[in-house]
Amino acid sequence: MLEKLSKGFEQYVDILSHMRGEYFNILDRLSTGDVYHLERSIDRFESSRELRELQDQFLDMYSDY
Repeated sequence: MLEKLSKGFEQYVDILSHMRGEYFNILDRLSTGDVYHLERSIDRFESSRELRELQDQFLDMYSDY
């Protein structure tokens, strides 16, 4: 990964510099339904992440026991 970054570093800097000045108007482009579905998918992802963390904690505690 770092090798890829180092080989094209100047190109990455140019792209990021350009993108820094761009505004995507994302709220103007998304409908209310799109925002709803985006929020739901984020909520599902967060719940899944929290469940994995609890499972890991349980397994750590069980292992310690």
